[in-house]
Amino acid sequence: MNEEQIFEIVRQWLGQVNAPSEQLVRYARQTGRSIPFDYVSTIDNKEFYIIIKQNTNLLRGTQQSVIQQLSELVHLRMIPQAPLITVTQIDNTCRFGFMIYWDYDKCYLNNNIYWRELTQESLGWLSIQLKANRQRIVSLPNNYLRIVKTISLETQDMVEAEVVYLRKFSPTYHMSSPPMLSDQERFNRLLTGTPEKEYPEDELDRLILTTIQASYPQAIIKSKILLFDVDLIKYRHLKDKRFEQHTINYVAIRYDQNGQIIGSGERNFRITLDFYYYPNVFKSNGVRLISLVNEIDEQLTNQYTQLLNAYEPLSAINI
Repeated sequence: MNEEQIFEIVRQWLGQVNAPSEQLVRYARQTGRSIPFDYVSTIDNKEFYIIIKQNTNLLRGTQQSVIQQLSELVHLRMIPQAPLITVTQIDNTCRFGFMIYWDYDKCYLNNNIYWRELTQESLGWLSIQLKANRQRIVSLPNNYLRIVKTISLETQDMVEAEVVYLRKFSPTYHMSSPPMLSDQERFNRLLTGTPEKEYPEDELDRLILTTIQASYPQAIIKSKILLFDVDLIKYRHLKDKRFEQHTINYVAIRYDQNGQIIGSGERNFRITLDFYYYPNVFKSNGVRLISLVNEIDEQLTNQYTQLLNAYEPLSAINI
């Protein structure tokens, strides 16, 4: 798939895709500068820039120059502030990810690009990101609401890293009905938030927490609803921290009626966890898990596999 073929896929999904303005092309020609994007497009009247590369290797070594050129053009009022996405081919699939975004007047490079396939759902996420800003608070559409689970890894009374993942709402995974509250209790909730026990929790949440607590016994979990576009900005900044992924493998074990192991099953599965470090605190060697391979009852693997369909690591959310 060459860049022209990638462009045709982009145009098919995005519709109106324009080349840089004549004014910008003329300015670049006169000053000898390059234009740091290939195309301009809009979704819901929000503009963004596009870079198309045939493969991700062509992006390496160019990110910092792109951010400098983009910032300079905004400073000169040649272009408005708008995020830049890059589109490329991965595994014979056309995928996109946010490369540069703006927060107030500062331009930021996304060091952990999550590559999404161009689909109707992914374009919905793109639309939400383009709308998110500091001037107004907008609630997310219902189909994009999530429960954010944060597991804090604590040692010696310090939080050294966090595991962050998201769960989708479902008829069986939803908030518990709150009890009847007094005026004082309602006021207290404005300060302290919703109690953890009212957030949904299932076998998958408990499995993840138990796995981490085997290495970090003091690890605790806290939940929050991803409800507004400004919440996305908070987690965007979290993704700028030192980041690492660990894949936890679970081997299905078959037991007899007496609880004795009689063999291993074939329905194994794995979970990818995102770890975000606090670099001024965390040791340079990163997270140390006792085991990346764990045993699990074979009879439960179908249940866990189904629950994984509603599980998303934070890196999977393109913010």
